[in-house]
Amino acid sequence: MDNKTIGKRIKELRLLNKLTQHDMAVELDVTEKYISNIETGSASCGFPKMVQLANVLNCSLDYLLGENLAYNNQTDKNVELNDLTYKLKLLNANQIEHISDMINSLITRNIK
Repeated sequence: MDNKTIGKRIKELRLLNKLTQHDMAVELDVTEKYISNIETGSASCGFPKMVQLANVLNCSLDYLLGENLAYNNQTDKNVELNDLTYKLKLLNANQIEHISDMINSLITRNIK
């Protein structure tokens, strides 16, 4: 996966975790400009920082790098499902219940 794609995923995860670039910079002991450069793909980071990033973003390193090892050979649809599963883990119980209700409603409509 290239730096731009990894950076896009890092930014998405940062926003999902409700972190600012400043928050990330403080957690990683780097500058906000460095975080910006990572997110835009203008810079890359070494393995130790990548591990720190994964910890701060509450995800696995393979997810962060876009290489979920257990799912490398799956279809695009299954990769999307993996992304949705990760995002669901960030929600609280009420939000999950609401999404479950919406899914059940969609399924019921498709059955009719």
